[in-house]
Amino acid sequence: MTIHSIVELLKYKWKAKGRHGIHSPFVYNLVDKGLKGAGSAEQKIKKYLKDYQILPIDSNPESWNSLFESYLPQATDSVMIWIHNIHQTKQHTVAWAEIYKSGSVSLSLDLYDFGLLFFNKDIKEKQHFVLKK
Repeated sequence: MTIHSIVELLKYKWKAKGRHGIHSPFVYNLVDKGLKGAGSAEQKIKKYLKDYQILPIDSNPESWNSLFESYLPQATDSVMIWIHNIHQTKQHTVAWAEIYKSGSVSLSLDLYDFGLLFFNKDIKEKQHFVLKK
């Protein structure tokens, strides 16, 4: 682990919420039903969100924005972009913040090791959550 990733882990642990204090029914259910049980957080989320098309971004953070932009034409209510290692280096964290703040993202979830982006047009106000795994 780098010093940056350790600092980011401490910030994550300070900010991360469980299901209490989450006002989004979708996110509450994801935490309550999708993150419970045995297995890694990644496995559990993929199983819970099995109806979503997952578009992965796990290359160099310098290419994240271009990959993200290339996925936007496919971004519908049933698409989720999965970004790996969002806090590995300062460059990763900065790239993650730029992407989740994009106007096309309606919901973003930070689970420290990875981030999830959703594009639900029914969500009128952008939402960002830092979730406990």
